[in-house]
Amino acid sequence: MSQVFVSHASEDRERALALVTALRDEGLDVWWDADLRAGTAYAGELQARVERAACVVVLWSRHAIDEQRTWIRSEADEGRRRGVLVPVRLDPVAPPKPYDQIQTIDLIDWIGDRGAPAFRKLVADIRAWLAAPPATTASAPKRSGRRALLVALSRGADAPALPAAERNVLRLAEALTWPECEFEVVSLVDPDGRQLMRAIADLLAPASHDDFVLLYFAGHVSFTGFGPFLPARNSELPAGVSLALIKQMFLDQTQVGHLFIVLDACYGDTAKAEVEAQLRTQLGPGPGKVLLATSAGPAARPEAWQDAHSPLTGLLLHALSNDAADSNHDGISTVEEVLQAIQVALGEGVLPLVFNTKPSEMQLRRRSGSVLADIKLHPLQQQFVDRIAPVFWRGELIPFLGDGIWDGSQRNYYAIVKQLSERAGLGAGHNPTMAAAAEALQFERGRPAFLVELREILGGPAQLAPPAAFDMILDMKPPWFVISTTHDLELERALDEAGRPYVLVSHILRSAGDDIGKALLLRSAHHPRGRDPATAAAVRLTSELEAEIDDDDCVIYKLLGSPFLAEHPAVRDRELDTVVITESDHITFLAQLEHQHTTIPSAFALQLYTRRLLFLGFNLDIWHYRLIGHAFFRREPRLQREAARDDDRRSGALAVREPASTLEQRLWEQFHVDMSSIELPTLVRALRARRPA
Repeated sequence: MSQVFVSHASEDRERALALVTALRDEGLDVWWDADLRAGTAYAGELQARVERAACVVVLWSRHAIDEQRTWIRSEADEGRRRGVLVPVRLDPVAPPKPYDQIQTIDLIDWIGDRGAPAFRKLVADIRAWLAAPPATTASAPKRSGRRALLVALSRGADAPALPAAERNVLRLAEALTWPECEFEVVSLVDPDGRQLMRAIADLLAPASHDDFVLLYFAGHVSFTGFGPFLPARNSELPAGVSLALIKQMFLDQTQVGHLFIVLDACYGDTAKAEVEAQLRTQLGPGPGKVLLATSAGPAARPEAWQDAHSPLTGLLLHALSNDAADSNHDGISTVEEVLQAIQVALGEGVLPLVFNTKPSEMQLRRRSGSVLADIKLHPLQQQFVDRIAPVFWRGELIPFLGDGIWDGSQRNYYAIVKQLSERAGLGAGHNPTMAAAAEALQFERGRPAFLVELREILGGPAQLAPPAAFDMILDMKPPWFVISTTHDLELERALDEAGRPYVLVSHILRSAGDDIGKALLLRSAHHPRGRDPATAAAVRLTSELEAEIDDDDCVIYKLLGSPFLAEHPAVRDRELDTVVITESDHITFLAQLEHQHTTIPSAFALQLYTRRLLFLGFNLDIWHYRLIGHAFFRREPRLQREAARDDDRRSGALAVREPASTLEQRLWEQFHVDMSSIELPTLVRALRARRPA
């Protein structure tokens, strides 16, 4: 069978032919429907070809997105299900859901040029997919009897789509197959009722007393008078598959010794008391098992499912990626320890239930001395890591931190927007940017009260596990330079706790005195000049800042400020406001950057010119796009000119980010950024594996 299958609308046959011809000229083995022989059973042959293809290229156009073109969506579904889908846009249209969540290559203006960057990227991506192993089942060398079934339920009846459900499953499948976890994993995305029941039977029927089985559901769960239901298609009951039926048929019959069930669910408007009562009744007690479920609350609302992960799964991924949950420091993270860590972060938003078993005996993760050499990466991820590892360890990268580093917690972009919107009284139908939501709340409260509430939002519950980006910075060889757009001071706290000296620089947006437009410089307590109150802080024009920064200083450039900086003892009396978050703040800040004495400090020019930006968890909304484009890409055209070069110096910006929308993807494309959807914990592990001796 041919390795590359091309799906298209009949109206796009001429454009499809041009692309197929060009791909074949590149030496790729391509099949499309024009290759059908006379007398062949059309539907059967197409089905066989797409099921066996190592790569499925779907050409989205204004014709292909028509709901009547069911065969195109069927072929796209097959590619998506197996993890081999490569979507291409021929027209400026958004692919239908859920395909709009997948990185797409634009050939909108392509006229057959084999040297066009978009076409070269398509060829490179296809070759990378062809080199990848099949993705339907993720597995790794495993300890005896460790199996997991991961189910995404992103579509519910009369309910909004939950894009994070499928991403949850994909990321969790990757994490569970790491050598520390060693699970054999089977994943399902929006299965029908029969597929779901068969998969659960295959998981539990052969299990023995010594086995550890993880059963994970992410997405919609509905409640009827008969209890909770999973919205699987073509089920015997209209509501889907009953959890009570799953318990009766499988959970109560299994011989498995260690059963861990995770129900990371969106319950709609179901009351918390009913959710907890129904889960206790329908899933327990019976044979030994542990249930970890979202309770009704913010983590179980659709708004929490628009990020790369839902809050609960984000915390579970963090626990699987490092030793953060290992409270007794024995190198083993048990289910009991993970439950405790997640409860600290989510509080009443999570419901842990234990029935007739000991979660302390369930090992989710075990540290291994040789694990770093065994990291499994997708070919595209491998290329990304191979590209940045040498420059990272030479100190030639500038980490550029966004709120997305807090993925899955109340400090990430979407959680902050949600809290700002709720406090401002914006209705559920609004989908504002962070700047718009902040502007609305400031309009209601006034600036001083708004900053107080912003501190409350950013403070939130303590004890949040530090994000993997902090590990990356702690690994960097000094003197390093970091740009941070988070409004909290958690990175600074982590560095203080580790005894690392640094200098923090931020712009002053407003001031009771004559400091507007100047830069605030703060030296940490571990800095040689940070111990003396006379030299711990300085306020200077940005053009005069160079004299304050030593050659061996590690610098955090706090680009958008923080409401907590005004509380620093050295400047508390000066009433300094460094926060850039509202629409008005962005407009004021952009104007300041136009002036030579209040623009980006000239002291940073060398780093920005000789090092590459590495965006980590940075959500490129329209206001961030304006600011970053103005501050870095417009002033540094070299970033764009050299985006395609691959040399030892900076060859364009990089980003670890999965765009949350088609708009965000298009905005990134304007900057010619080399992007990867690799998980931050995975990237940190991979970089450590490539640390020079």
